[in-house]
Amino acid sequence: MRSTLPLITALSLLACGPGSAKRLGSDGTSGSVTVANPMPMPEPKPEPKPEPMPVPPAPIWGLVKLVDTNPAPDVVEVELKAQETTLDVSQKVTLPMYTFNGFFPGPLLEAKAGDRVVVHFTNLLKEPTTIHWHGLRISSEMDGNPRIQNPVPAGGTFTYDFVVHNAGTFWNHPHVSSNEQIEKGMYGGIVV
Repeated sequence: MRSTLPLITALSLLACGPGSAKRLGSDGTSGSVTVANPMPMPEPKPEPKPEPMPVPPAPIWGLVKLVDTNPAPDVVEVELKAQETTLDVSQKVTLPMYTFNGFFPGPLLEAKAGDRVVVHFTNLLKEPTTIHWHGLRISSEMDGNPRIQNPVPAGGTFTYDFVVHNAGTFWNHPHVSSNEQIEKGMYGGIVV
């Protein structure tokens, strides 16, 4: 052990850089030592720059957002229209579709848990329809079920007015001739 102690001490001193250092002798006493040719210290590496966060596209999931027309912070008030629209679905194909506000899929409704949501709905289709707010815990009178709510006739209007209680991702769609109206494109997203 005695023979390796000077080597370990010398290596330790070389790693410390130029100048004087204290050395502990084998008898427990310390003395000063000057390091003549210290090991060069490596240059500090610059901190890596964080990657910039990607800028999300304006529409969420490609959905256009409904415009809140109410300035109150806890009320979301929007207009939604069911209408026939001809859309280009590819370079060579256009289809007659049922849409909300002319978009397929329909526009996104955003609210915070606890917000009051007011939807001024206009049915521009040639047939009756409703809007079912799939997954939202709201009163039956506002849930678009044709057994409880009279379907909105062609050219008619209805105001949906409810409070959203739970955060989550939901969707809306008709509950009148659902198999045809949803298949023709009438549905949209809801994020609470």
